[in-house]
Amino acid sequence: MSEESHNVSALSAREVEPELDAIFELFCEERRRLIVGLVAVHPSGLTLDELATIIAILEPKRDHNKTAHTNDIRQKLKNHASKLSAHGIIEYDDSAVKPGPAFENMHQSVSDITIDWVHGQFGDEQQE
Repeated sequence: MSEESHNVSALSAREVEPELDAIFELFCEERRRLIVGLVAVHPSGLTLDELATIIAILEPKRDHNKTAHTNDIRQKLKNHASKLSAHGIIEYDDSAVKPGPAFENMHQSVSDITIDWVHGQFGDEQQE
């Protein structure tokens, strides 16, 4: 076994439970703010499909078509929603994503401007 392949084996053998920050590294800063902001203005919950679709619309990719980009985001959310739920950021089941018990701390760390913008985009249209 070469030294290089030995190092790769040693790295892949290390199984470490990711911290919340490592989980969120999968999402860029803007997408993370969108997830938290969208959950904030929809406390009754959004489905994973709704959340993925909204994020894909707001954050279009040049190298993917719209459907592929939405599917990519949906898959990442499905893969990591249970971990975010375990940290209390969201409550997640197959039907909805809702704010979790630790959500307030996360919500407070998100820029008010971002929350106001998201609320303006997706909030109750009957508010004046």
